[in-house]
Amino acid sequence: MLNGYDIIGDIHGCADKLEALLTRLGYLKQNGVWKHPDRLAVFLGDYIDRGPQILETLKIVRAMREAGAAAALMGNHEFNAICWNTPDPAAPGEHLRPHTDKNRRQHEETLDQLAGCYQMWISWMRTLPLWAEFGDLGGHGGRLHMVHACWSPDAMDVLVQSERNGEKMIQGRHDAPIMAEKGYIHAGRDRDSIEFHAVETILKGPEVPLPDGATFRDKDGFERDSMRVKWWQGAGSCRDMALMGRESIEALPEGICIEPDVWQAIPVEYPTFFGHYWRSPDEEVKAFAPNVACLDFSAVKGGPLVAYRWNRGDTCISDENFVWVDKPSETEPKVFFP
Repeated sequence: MLNGYDIIGDIHGCADKLEALLTRLGYLKQNGVWKHPDRLAVFLGDYIDRGPQILETLKIVRAMREAGAAAALMGNHEFNAICWNTPDPAAPGEHLRPHTDKNRRQHEETLDQLAGCYQMWISWMRTLPLWAEFGDLGGHGGRLHMVHACWSPDAMDVLVQSERNGEKMIQGRHDAPIMAEKGYIHAGRDRDSIEFHAVETILKGPEVPLPDGATFRDKDGFERDSMRVKWWQGAGSCRDMALMGRESIEALPEGICIEPDVWQAIPVEYPTFFGHYWRSPDEEVKAFAPNVACLDFSAVKGGPLVAYRWNRGDTCISDENFVWVDKPSETEPKVFFP
């Protein structure tokens, strides 16, 4: 009987941290596959780019998924890789993700480390669903929502109902859609299409323009005039709404606000888990709210690789159920083994 889910944030090629975290969570490696006797791991995407052990990470995740020991979602880096590899039918010789120097730098670790098997892994990435919905195991009809960046029912409805050129989305595991080839072409190429904006929201999260021409410099030094927001939260102070690392938030001009006519919260019906947002490596590991948790704490930049343990009978998110490895702190996490 399944007694819980272990939901794991962005790995980015940190296979050593992943194996250490799985060990801490009580998984054992059996015939080359990490398994738990009564729990399912759920990976939230971004297995590739930046880190030193991308191939090893993909092998771990794929083996667990194929053995039924894990579910795996698509992240924006997997989507970008697919688009990098997909020719643009409207521009011979070009690809859905342009091969610019900037895009190549972001993807170069993956290109180098998967040399000789890149196409095989791109084919596997195409099988990853964009989101997943699970039963909460409590026996009272609740659900758990899991997505890489933003659980947006409106964006999801767009993709489910999309029938561009007569080609529907393909249903994947846990009733989440996997885009067919033409879906990728629209979502990756046509910035004016409803598919493009839907995928941007789900895999990268919504951004809101800053008021009055304000700008800030992000963690990479780029000047930006919009910011990622806590999409479950309504309009208000920019610093309170920002869903970015501490350095980027502190770079925002003080005293500026987002007005309600610019942004309205996306309602959160069930406990929802996501990654993507690069919380600061030294930030305290805890939930944003009783029904909202981000699990990306910049593992590839020296932060912890973080999991959340949802146990049978749980009804809301508790800070006590976070588990991590390599947190730069002397405080040891409380680890639950039901």
